[in-house]
Amino acid sequence: MRSVQRTLSFAVFPLAAALLATAPANAADAPSTEAAAASPFSATATLASQYVSRGIRQSWGRPAVQAGVDYSSPAGWSAGAWTSSIDDRFVEDGSAELDLYAGYGGSAGPIGYNATIIWYK
Repeated sequence: MRSVQRTLSFAVFPLAAALLATAPANAADAPSTEAAAASPFSATATLASQYVSRGIRQSWGRPAVQAGVDYSSPAGWSAGAWTSSIDDRFVEDGSAELDLYAGYGGSAGPIGYNATIIWYK
């Protein structure tokens, strides 16, 4: 339960930031369906039966709470955060994983390119 509580605190921040960034000030300012689809922000929240990464059960066969928020600009820049609960038997005294990333991508004619930096804790 302790790991779920800590992960929920990680999950609330990215989700709240995404909602605040995309929420209209009042109902009259609500975006149309077309404008909402063009938002550069996206967010996810997941309750998974277990968290497996690279074939290793990071949540030790238990359910995992996961959340993420992403930003992708039309100019090619992107950034995001993702978190998941983990079991303290996998990482001693561990309760959550946090991944942050930032990058840039584009194309030069038919050739596409992307450079991304990832930080994992």
